[in-house]
Amino acid sequence: SPAVQFIPTAPFSTYRNQDIEITGAAVFSSCPVDTSDLSFNWTNAAGSPASVPPQHLNTIFPKLLIPAGSLEAGKTFVLTLTIRMGADDTMTTSSNYVLHTLFRPLTALINGGASSVIASSQSPFTLSGSASRDPDADPPPPPQGLQY
Repeated sequence: SPAVQFIPTAPFSTYRNQDIEITGAAVFSSCPVDTSDLSFNWTNAAGSPASVPPQHLNTIFPKLLIPAGSLEAGKTFVLTLTIRMGADDTMTTSSNYVLHTLFRPLTALINGGASSVIASSQSPFTLSGSASRDPDADPPPPPQGLQY
């Protein structure tokens, strides 16, 4: 059975706003092997902490494409790539790929915070952070549940 090699190598970390492209390859010994009958099957690994939506795994090709915005931030996804040679089940190999989606920093925008103000304890003083946002929240426009 061939070994499985991934590009980029795992574990891989990315942000949810980026397209993800993972390519799996079957690596054989130096003996000549007919690779024209290879089939590739991507699945969520059993016990994976989070799952890639199944419509993105529906491919028979070595390259997996996950569009930006498809995965939740702050999660770990474990994918299994199974490579089979023809119909011979003894010529099958599988390997897992670990993918982490990271949180992006919050965007803090404070109305009235860009200038110096002299305030008195006798009059109200207000700063508004209502324009702040969480770039990983869906949808990006308010309300996002940010607390100030």
